[in-house]
Amino acid sequence: MKEDFSELVQYLDQKFQGIDKKFDLIYKRFDYIDKRLEYLDRNKADKSDIEKIKKSIDNLTKAVDFVLKENRISRDEALSMKSRLDRHEKWICSLADKADIELKS
Repeated sequence: MKEDFSELVQYLDQKFQGIDKKFDLIYKRFDYIDKRLEYLDRNKADKSDIEKIKKSIDNLTKAVDFVLKENRISRDEALSMKSRLDRHEKWICSLADKADIELKS
């Protein structure tokens, strides 16, 4: 009978050791989660910070779009002005030829 109890004690001891190992794993996971939560808490950005960042990005995007639009307009105006100047130069040369005037460059 004494032997039966020792086998039972050994069996239960193995089971409890298995349970202890599982609890150790669970505690390690909780420690890891606690560390992650502490990190997130230390480095968190609240909603107002995120909204400020979004607004800043939106303002920068609008500013870049404005500059690009102005640049396109300036380029188009410069091309138009060059075309006009070329046309005026041709008219002036044509008028100078008809008036028999020599143009010096």
